[in-house]
Amino acid sequence: MRVLGLALVVMLSGCTALDRVNDALVSTGCFDLAPSTASSSVEHGVAITTGHGRGRGAITGLRTVLTVEHVVGASSEVEVATSSFGWTRARVVRKIAAAPESIVELELDGEAFDASRVAEPGEGTAAWIVAARGPIAWGAAVRQGDSGSPVMDSTGRLVGLIVGYAKGGAPVAAWLPAPSANVQELARR
Repeated sequence: MRVLGLALVVMLSGCTALDRVNDALVSTGCFDLAPSTASSSVEHGVAITTGHGRGRGAITGLRTVLTVEHVVGASSEVEVATSSFGWTRARVVRKIAAAPESIVELELDGEAFDASRVAEPGEGTAAWIVAARGPIAWGAAVRQGDSGSPVMDSTGRLVGLIVGYAKGGAPVAAWLPAPSANVQELARR
């Protein structure tokens, strides 16, 4: 019953309450996110649409987004949300080998992202997912449409992308190769 009440408070109060709940859970050792870093990483995620569906991606440069291969499919161009109201075209520039699925790098043709939205690469353990509905703890159920969502470590750095979910909704991710020249080079863009 206590968890249900906590969830209701968070839903009704918004991100500020989420920060306070997150900080409290960290201080008691019940949760492994660094205080208030989960909600600050929401800006690193972006929506992507293609001719066959939708998904998400991680902003890794002013004009660069990473997503997973099945979000893009056979498309060479996709649409990426650059703001609440704006969309721009992006083209596939390369694929990065990863398991269980390749990671696709997209380059924006139009409007660039603000530098504050760029996710830094990390090497830590998965702590949360920047899903469309906001940050969720690693291990929480993911949903259809969360594919490509950034997976962040406890310091707010990008470590992977959601590929899908296993039985019961548990997340399955493609992990960024780290540390590597590819990831460091993407972060400098």
